[in-house]
Amino acid sequence: MLYRIFTERKNVKFITQLISEHYQGFTIFNTIGYWQGKHEKSLCIEIMSNNPADRHKLTKICKSINGYNKQDCCLLQIIECKSEFI
Repeated sequence: MLYRIFTERKNVKFITQLISEHYQGFTIFNTIGYWQGKHEKSLCIEIMSNNPADRHKLTKICKSINGYNKQDCCLLQIIECKSEFI
């Protein structure tokens, strides 16, 4: 599974530390998002995992990010895909 978290681009050190406590590998993109008609600097965090428990873990991570960033919500995408290291 590919998990993507979209959130505001603030407190990046906190977010990076939080995710690195649970995952040894992930990717963070700086992006521009639009929410309620306004553009904002945002982050896209991608994590690959086949562990079914990660959906619950990532929900908790999103809630931590929401609290720390004082925002209403993050977007968590769960994408079924096939990947391989070559």
